[in-house]
Amino acid sequence: MVLEVLICTYNEGILRVPDMILAPRPDIKWLVAFQYSDSAYKSMLPPIEQDRTDITIVSHAGRGLSRNRNMAVSYATGDILLLADDDAKFDFIYFDRILEKFKATPSLDIACFQAVTHNGYPLHSYPSFSFSYENMPKGYWVNSQEIAFRNTPTIPAFDERFGINAPKMGCGEEEVFLWQAYRKGLNITYFPEVIVETDARTSRHNFFHDISLQRAKGGVLCIMHGVFGAFLRCLKFAMLNIGRHNPFSLMWHMTYGIFYVKR
Repeated sequence: MVLEVLICTYNEGILRVPDMILAPRPDIKWLVAFQYSDSAYKSMLPPIEQDRTDITIVSHAGRGLSRNRNMAVSYATGDILLLADDDAKFDFIYFDRILEKFKATPSLDIACFQAVTHNGYPLHSYPSFSFSYENMPKGYWVNSQEIAFRNTPTIPAFDERFGINAPKMGCGEEEVFLWQAYRKGLNITYFPEVIVETDARTSRHNFFHDISLQRAKGGVLCIMHGVFGAFLRCLKFAMLNIGRHNPFSLMWHMTYGIFYVKR
């Protein structure tokens, strides 16, 4: 069984990639999806493929993290795929944990794990016990770098309307991805084990200052609960956070996301 790490990077982020890649190991491969907004960025591409048959680089012009992830998956050949941003750091013990779970459970389609910051602190709060998607505890959420999955045709594509550099909605692609996989009947399980070190901040920290994140919340809830269900949940959220943000502004942007998804 081979684990392939899918590093998605944009423009000058390619310069961080060489520091991410570990020494060769027979059961580990690396695929770098280098997305750029201008062909001038191609001159920054470092020689990371040199003398390494375990590294593949695919380059393409465009914008959108979800689009870049779909590009990476389309070129991947590993048995198990691990999503990675260009600020991640790895250790072989992390890869061993991932492979162990998929080898032990042939029915496992998608596994969610934990991430820590570069200082060793949990990226966010995590349950201390394992659970399946349908038994997800309230308040739990997933960062994309915590997700590994089998390279099979049943795995859904990432919805390119969501995610960093998407036209209107700047996050939420992980939630939509897992929801669509669950609706297809795939086995999704969380394991309370660390598999990556990453930057300390996530897009959620900017929610009340970034309208693209507010739109994304409405869009995600619409996909999961329909227009009416999403609207009621957005209204409740706006009222609960009335001391942190103007509820009318918040409702406007979340409702925009609802109807952007349904148009």
